[in-house]
Amino acid sequence: MDKRSDRMQPIKELIDTREKNMARQVAECRRTLTERETRLKELTEYRDSYLEKNNSNVTSSPVHLQEYQVFIGKLNLAITEQARLVQTVQADLETLHAQWADTKARSNAVGKAVDRFRETERIQLNRKEQKENDEIATSRFKKLKE
Repeated sequence: MDKRSDRMQPIKELIDTREKNMARQVAECRRTLTERETRLKELTEYRDSYLEKNNSNVTSSPVHLQEYQVFIGKLNLAITEQARLVQTVQADLETLHAQWADTKARSNAVGKAVDRFRETERIQLNRKEQKENDEIATSRFKKLKE
């Protein structure tokens, strides 16, 4: 007879594999978020430093002033785009984390079910062995009495 725990084991292994894959995806997404946040911070600090350094040195040359404004505009655009990327990765991370938590809960539930099946099977086996031992002892006792 096929044991329930044996039939459930491949399902548990599949769910465990999914959970581990989801955990790796969450970790990768966290790394990506950290990289994007670092890049955003670097861009912002560079722009602020550039503004501070060059505000006092802005010449009256219209060409230089225009180039300065274009450069600052490009920096601001890069910062805006990087901030958007950070928000996108944060949303992705929240979604992945929720999916991982759901998968982890399923993995734990199936694991507990397999453990309960194994415990039930162990108890049934112990009872069967005890019954067999009792029958052997009873049969020996009956033979001794005869």
